[in-house]
Amino acid sequence: MTRTVRMIYDQLSQRDPLPALNLDQEVYYPPLTGDIDKLAASLHVKASLHMLNDDIKSTHYYAEMNQGDSLLDYLHAI
Repeated sequence: MTRTVRMIYDQLSQRDPLPALNLDQEVYYPPLTGDIDKLAASLHVKASLHMLNDDIKSTHYYAEMNQGDSLLDYLHAI
């Protein structure tokens, strides 16, 4: 099944409570990493979904590759 942005967001946003951001924590749901990367969505959406999935490395990748983009710079600063 191909996941949509909405499906991935809904899955990730149902966590209660959302965890604190921690560079040492594990990716919440590793199978979503590839699904997020395959989305036909903007880099902003992909980076944000990776952040919700506690995938700091993937979020960092998108931010580093697109320095100067204000939203990705913001995600990078978080």
